[in-house]
Amino acid sequence: MSHKFSRVVWLVMALLLAACTPNGGVEPTAPPLASPSAGPGTLDAAPQPTPTLGLPTGPRAAIVELINQVEAHPLPESGWQPAAVAMTIYTGGEVWAKENATARVQLDESVIRVAPNTIFSLKPAADQTVTLDLAQGQVWLNVEGLAPGETLEVQTPDAVAAVRGTRFSVRVLAEGGTVVSTREGAVAVTAAGSTVTVDAGMQSTILPGGAPGQPAPLSIPEQGLWGMAADPHLDVALPVARELTSLTGPGIVMNPAWSPDNQLVFQHYDPAQPDKASRWDALDPATGQTIVTSLYGELDGLRFNASGQVAYLSYQGGSNRICTRPALTSPTEDCFTPDVSGAGWPFWSPDGQWILFYAGGGSVMNLYRSRPDGSDLLQLTRWATGAAHRQTWSPDSQQVAYVYAPQYGQDGQLWVVNRDGTASPNLPLLKNVFGDGQHVAWSPDGALLAAPVAQDGLWLVQPDGQNARRLAATAAAGEYRSVEWSQTATGWPLWYRYRASEADPWVKYALLSETAQPFALGEDLWGPIWSPDGSRAALGSNLKTDPAANQYEYHLTVLSLEPDFWP
Repeated sequence: MSHKFSRVVWLVMALLLAACTPNGGVEPTAPPLASPSAGPGTLDAAPQPTPTLGLPTGPRAAIVELINQVEAHPLPESGWQPAAVAMTIYTGGEVWAKENATARVQLDESVIRVAPNTIFSLKPAADQTVTLDLAQGQVWLNVEGLAPGETLEVQTPDAVAAVRGTRFSVRVLAEGGTVVSTREGAVAVTAAGSTVTVDAGMQSTILPGGAPGQPAPLSIPEQGLWGMAADPHLDVALPVARELTSLTGPGIVMNPAWSPDNQLVFQHYDPAQPDKASRWDALDPATGQTIVTSLYGELDGLRFNASGQVAYLSYQGGSNRICTRPALTSPTEDCFTPDVSGAGWPFWSPDGQWILFYAGGGSVMNLYRSRPDGSDLLQLTRWATGAAHRQTWSPDSQQVAYVYAPQYGQDGQLWVVNRDGTASPNLPLLKNVFGDGQHVAWSPDGALLAAPVAQDGLWLVQPDGQNARRLAATAAAGEYRSVEWSQTATGWPLWYRYRASEADPWVKYALLSETAQPFALGEDLWGPIWSPDGSRAALGSNLKTDPAANQYEYHLTVLSLEPDFWP
């Protein structure tokens, strides 16, 4: 079995890494939750040689990957020393991943990923049970290759999690308690004489001295922590993330967009004060400072190209004009009024050379493209009736995918048109695509289009119309919306919103593969809105706090998806 390590960096959503902080003579901090045999961090003057005779019988593990400072004592009687790749950890030995460090350990055919600030040891086997004693921190396990009747268990101060073959995580809380979460298969968790089964996509929390809590869907923080185990053997794709900044205030936040210099620009409006014009603000996540721009009033759909040029739709002056500025704060505005009625939001091509928009009125709406100054205008679609909308550029700026419907907002067909207006191909790729909301997503590598089909889940199809298929993980009846890919992913994860019925709340999901169990990211959540380099994501919601007074409260959070400790 090959255990070649490959880093996985996906972008989509996660929360702060929660971890404990061990003590040590080298880095004096608070005492550890459990004191290792010789005191972590108390390094010997010289590494102790590992004896070759009289080695303990029972389980043994091998360190196969190290990042930053990891220490170990391979034998019960040996002192702490710097760990090394290929070091054998015998029964009774311990591993300590220090601050900003991690390790991957192989136990026969099983793989263990170790979080920062984690201490664990191998206990003697009993009754065909291999026990990992987790004193503090977190481990992720991919358990494989156990002999018939053999069980692997993780023991903490509060509980025992036992499996015969699955992918799961065990975390000791700094404040006391244990969280067991399952990625695949099932885990039997025992504490205080009671046992529960934690199935895939679920977690159980065990408080000190208490019985295991009833399994519940993986929480947002736990999903984020799973991303730390970016290891192909653990089949995890969520990144490590940390919160850069967050905002809460009265009103609604709409239409967020990232600038090339990683500022988040958003439209802010307070329905409780309808006499106040909406405005566009820019948030600098690095400082948490909000910059109030000079852009007020009737304008929509502000978007940036890679050079920082801004395009938006202006309603000022009684007509729909498409406007550009050299930069967000530039006083220079260049506008043009297309020689068509009812122009809609402009969308930059990825190469920054073209603007795409829909226009029309009454019973017909078509797509147009032009240069940023309005020159080289070309009508891309020529429908005599109905609406061509929900448009999106291909990553190479050569094609446009869109939904054609008999009427704006209705379900329709997925089409692709070339930038020169020729059909490609001259047939619909999918039928019955939801027409309400932005529902067409082009994978960053240009290989696939994704769209929700009415009452039939999410579908994928190649841009040439070949290989259309429904995602097995989205077969449940209900409504699917807002499909989008992580900007740095070449295939997955695919993000979408789902609700079982109109009476249920919308929940944001990340689909890690075509058939994997999706991860839920919370209710009433818009986003993730990805920064151009995929390193940051904005998440938010608008909650109605007083329906009678038409009062809302917005919540806006920016996450950094740059791991703190991966090289």
